[in-house]
Parts: sequence; C-alpha cells; structure tokens
Amino acid sequence: MAAGVDLQGLVTDYLATAGAAVAPLSYALVEVLLPDRLATWLGVRSHMQLAFDLEVAQENPGAEFITFGHPFLDRVLEGCLELGRTVRLYAAAARLTQPSNLQARIEAALHFVGARGVRVADMEVQEQHAAQFQFRLTLQADEKRQQMAEVLLDLHTTLPLDHLAPAVARTFWDTHWTAVLPSTATVPETVAYRAARQHLERSALREALANFERELRPHRDRELSRVLGYYDSLMTDLRRRLELAGDPEKRSKLEQKLAATEADRERRTKDLQEKYSPRGEATLEAVTWYVWPRVRLGLMVDRRTAQQPVEAWYDLMANCVQPVPCARCGNWLYRLELTAAGEPCCPGGCADGSS
Repeated sequence: MAAGVDLQGLVTDYLATAGAAVAPLSYALVEVLLPDRLATWLGVRSHMQLAFDLEVAQENPGAEFITFGHPFLDRVLEGCLELGRTVRLYAAAARLTQPSNLQARIEAALHFVGARGVRVADMEVQEQHAAQFQFRLTLQADEKRQQMAEVLLDLHTTLPLDHLAPAVARTFWDTHWTAVLPSTATVPETVAYRAARQHLERSALREALANFERELRPHRDRELSRVLGYYDSLMTDLRRRLELAGDPEKRSKLEQKLAATEADRERRTKDLQEKYSPRGEATLEAVTWYVWPRVRLGLMVDRRTAQQPVEAWYDLMANCVQPVPCARCGNWLYRLELTAAGEPCCPGGCADGSS
C-alpha cells in the first residue's frame, strides 16, 4: 500500500456514504452489503468481502484483494469524485424581516394590467431553494473546444432564475443554516436536472454553437470558394469540350465525366458544410444547492368587479420584489394580466389565449 494513503478507509467511507453496510471482520478485512444499484454501477456482487492486505487475501480465498490498479478501486475513485461535486450552501447572515415600505415596493415593481390597485393580504418568511447546475460544453466542428455554462434553477417551479444569478454571486454562503423556516415542496432532483438541461439547450448551448459557427464561417466560406472555383473551372472546361466533340463515343465519355464531376462537387460541398457545422454536447460537472430566505406574499388585486388573490415573492437575498411567472409560458413578468380564472399571464398574449 502506498505510504500516506488509507486505502481501506477511503473505500469503506465511500461505500458507507453511498448507502452500503460495512462491517470490519479483522485486520484489513471487511464485509460489505451493497444496494443493487450501487453493486451494478461498481460491477461487483452485492455481498462480498474486501481484503486490503495481500496476506489477508491469501488467508481468505473468498475475499477480493483491493489494491491500486484494481478496476473496483477505479470505480470507487470515480464515485468519490462524483460525490465531491455536490454541495449545499446557505445564505450567511441573511435578513429575515421584510422592509417597512414593502407595499410601496410591490406597487412600484408589479403592474397588473386593468387593475385598480394591489395590496398585501398576508405574508410569511420561507426558504427559497435553487440549484446551480454547472455544465461543461464540448463544441465539435473542424476543431474542438470546451467551455463552462451554468443554469440557476428554481427548485419549486423548475423555472430558470437568470435574474437572481448576480445576487447569488455576490452573497456570502455557509455550509450551515441557523434559521428554522417553513419551505414549500421542491421538485425531485431528476426533474430539476432535466429542466436545467432543457434551459441550457435553449440558451447557453444554442448561443455557444451560434458564436462558434460565426467564428468558423470565414474559414468555411474561404475553403468553399476555393473548392467551388476549382470544380466550376473543371466543369466549364468539360462543357466546352463537349460542345466541340463530334464523335458520339467521345461525347458519351465527356457527359459521364461531367456528371461524375457534378456529383463530386455536390459531395465535396456537403462535406465542407458538415465540417464547419458545429455540434455540441453538455456534461454535468457540479451542482450547488442554494437555500436563502424569501417572503411569500399573498396579494389581493382589485379588478373593479372582483378581488383576486395572487402569490408573489419578496427576495430577502436580492432585497427586491421578484417577478411573477406566467402560468402558461413560464416567462417571468413584472407587467402581467390576470385571466378570468385569476392566472397571471403575459399581457395581450398568453392572457387572451393567442400564445
């Protein structure tokens, strides 16, 4: 065993953290019972003995000798890296009281089309949960490049929180949370991950591909011009020779050659277009789960003929009224219209059913 490395401790700590039952039997010998999913991922039996000393392994024929270079250890190290890429952070020293001029801030921030006014009917300080998914983008065309992209996702609605990213970046975070606050339900992690990928593909990945394509375009156009010029010159010469050819056999050969040249031109053009058309894929690198306080606002909107309740939020980290999501398209709105059923929607669009 390499000096300074507690291989047994590393392996058993990982297995225990990943959900396995670990029982020491004797010096350098442990018995483990793995959940089926973990055993499948590691490529081993669910019940086994692990030996971390050669002599101990020889004395226990049924034990698996774990040392550097063993495939099982490689998988464990990979698992350790994955575990190390997830962290939960809490806003440090966050204020837990709403501002005294909250009513005025709401009136200044949110505009309800066609409404006579809005008032705060009730409020409660709660936890806001969000996850920042960090992706590595791999862009491939004539050349390959990589870059990082992040998606900050609301874990209550699965909507992106792009407007809160600056506040998250300037906030101090801690690994412990001193406040005890109620919290609305969060979506499952798999659902949040899928939503983050969809937002990434619609925004950062699409933008990265567009920028990459713009960079490649001059090189593509230059090479395409050179190739097309070559084939155009060649085909012009073949057509001239075809016009002058009188022998039927010679004409037939020239026609075949011209057709083959045209097909080759199209193939080469297509190859060049594909060569300079970037493709991209995203790999999840890390996830940071953020928790901070916010104020749930129960608003009452005066619509002349009726009073309609609307839920909104005052963010205590960003210290501002948050936009309200459209109930139909999910866009964040500061100017919104209520449907007949009281749903907040985009004015003149989602609200009247035109989108």
